[in-house]
Amino acid sequence: TAFGAVNRDIEVANSLAQAGIIDNHANNPALYQIKSTILRQEMVGMALRMLKIPLSNGYYCRNYFSDVRYNKINNWVCRAMETAADYGIISNKNGTVRPLDPLTRAEALAIVLKSGGINYQRNVSRIGYETYLDQWQVDAINAGVLNKIIQTNQGFSANAKATRMDVFGMLYNLLLAQKNTPER
Repeated sequence: TAFGAVNRDIEVANSLAQAGIIDNHANNPALYQIKSTILRQEMVGMALRMLKIPLSNGYYCRNYFSDVRYNKINNWVCRAMETAADYGIISNKNGTVRPLDPLTRAEALAIVLKSGGINYQRNVSRIGYETYLDQWQVDAINAGVLNKIIQTNQGFSANAKATRMDVFGMLYNLLLAQKNTPER
């Protein structure tokens, strides 16, 4: 039932909150905004939390990105984006990061894979994938399936805007996969 699906979504969000990946809204689950698109800055914040990379309080923006600058009210964004670039979670090659833009499902998946420390094969076979996908998208989707972050490449809608629940589901699956992987 739809009601059961909503309850499952809230359980997933609460699990991520308990793991310290997202803010805890167990007392008011509507604040998870599970059907809303997710912003690039929010995704990066979650990735940093997944990797347990703290944001330094004594950080001064180094202006990697022309669209992210020091801001007294919202300085965490500059720290988060530049820290994520330093750790290879995002690239600083473009000179912009568009922190207030939503990201696609494929972009979110690529960041989730990086936040899980998953190195994956590049230039995998495109057989079975939509022809309009870029190779990096095929590679990320393939890795997502192989690592049980997503269930299938069919119907993944790589270029659709990612919702919070899309990302929460990917992060939850990553945590489950990590939990069920024996230590090497």
